Amino acid sequence: MTASTTGAAHRPLRGTMRGLAALVLAAAAVVGLGAGAAEAHPAETTAVLVSIDEGSVELELQVPVRQYNAATSSDLDVDGADVEARADELAAYVLDRLEVADADGALDLSVSAVAETTVNDLPTADIVVIATAADGSVDGDVAIEYGVLIDTLATHEVYVSLVSDWEGGTLTDEEPELVTVLDWEHTTAQVSRDDGGWAEGLWATVRLGASHIAAGPDHVLFLVLLLLPAPLVAVGRRWVPRQGTLRETAGAAARRAATLVTSFTAGHTISLALVSLGLISLPTVVTESLVALSVVAAAAHAMVPALRRGEAWTAGLFGIVHGTAFATTLVALDLPLGRLVAAIVGFNVGVELAQLVVVAALLPALVWAARSRWFAGLRWAAAAAGAVAGAAWLVGVVRGEASVLGAAFDAIIAHPWQAYAVALATLAVVSVGPRVRQSSSPVREASRPTAETVVAR
Repeated sequence: MTASTTGAAHRPLRGTMRGLAALVLAAAAVVGLGAGAAEAHPAETTAVLVSIDEGSVELELQVPVRQYNAATSSDLDVDGADVEARADELAAYVLDRLEVADADGALDLSVSAVAETTVNDLPTADIVVIATAADGSVDGDVAIEYGVLIDTLATHEVYVSLVSDWEGGTLTDEEPELVTVLDWEHTTAQVSRDDGGWAEGLWATVRLGASHIAAGPDHVLFLVLLLLPAPLVAVGRRWVPRQGTLRETAGAAARRAATLVTSFTAGHTISLALVSLGLISLPTVVTESLVALSVVAAAAHAMVPALRRGEAWTAGLFGIVHGTAFATTLVALDLPLGRLVAAIVGFNVGVELAQLVVVAALLPALVWAARSRWFAGLRWAAAAAGAVAGAAWLVGVVRGEASVLGAAFDAIIAHPWQAYAVALATLAVVSVGPRVRQSSSPVREASRPTAETVVAR
């Protein structure tokens, strides 16, 4: 091959790498835009979790029982055992010290639930207050005038956090966005909503879907394991390097990855919609067990072509499993039907964007490294590690415990750029190994002509 031919063959890969940089930066923007400061409230403090709907504002007050007794000289059981029995007393106390208003004035308050719970290992009264707009629409900023406990206890603090506000563009299934900290000197919390609208809520679900993938090691690992053999071809019970130019290998790998991601997306779209709309339901332990098993299956396929020509269908089937897990996020948001349908669309778009970024970030380097004889060892090692991780997740789910490898994956998720750099460096080292010899005759998968036939040179 001449120098000019080599340059032509490498040019598409360089273009792909430039596109990769743009996609990775775009993904960082999708995941990071709008992320506010989130922190858990310390022990012996109150948390107020705010959720703003179209016509009402929900405030969930997590009031420590001991602090309530100190502020009111009450005698609630210090273990919180009689919180629900004295719900009327707690409701009256809260409503007497709380006001909520939007741009049009004060909202009508009522207590919808009082329950005993534990927060920061302390007995806590969980009190849900609903502030309803008389005209059916919460307009503009929301102001909360708050005096629960802090009107008596000078040292008590109240952490006010925003959980969800569709039109304000805030939706989260993890740590809510801290708005302010109240005390006896500062008793007003202002939730700024800017000039949001329907599009803000839709964009928030896109970010939520993307961040769900970015923070989900099981989903990312499953996708990476599917990508490992993408530059290869199945011949009998072995994966072998695809014959042909780098350009031809990259094109075939990209088409294969696109098919797998599309099938996976179709699967999780179906189950996400069905579960989110309440049409089907699976126990959490079943869903999480199936997700762990999907990781083990993908690892086995990366070692030996077990799925063969059923890759796309298998990816779609496992997509249904992962979509069932995704749906818990949207169900937790408790959105009305119209917004829920939009959230399903936005969440799927976010998941797809994140998946495409993973593909764009790894596939070019995998294609390059797969032309080295060392790649087989790396593939087996990575697949074995994936199988161990999936098995550990499965054991943890069955036992109702965290995976023994949870801390390691938490560290990877907490430092994604460093993990990505290590992966690229490893693939770079592998790529300098001795090249696989190019065959002068075509090699056919399972001795029959198929779409996976190796391109002969």
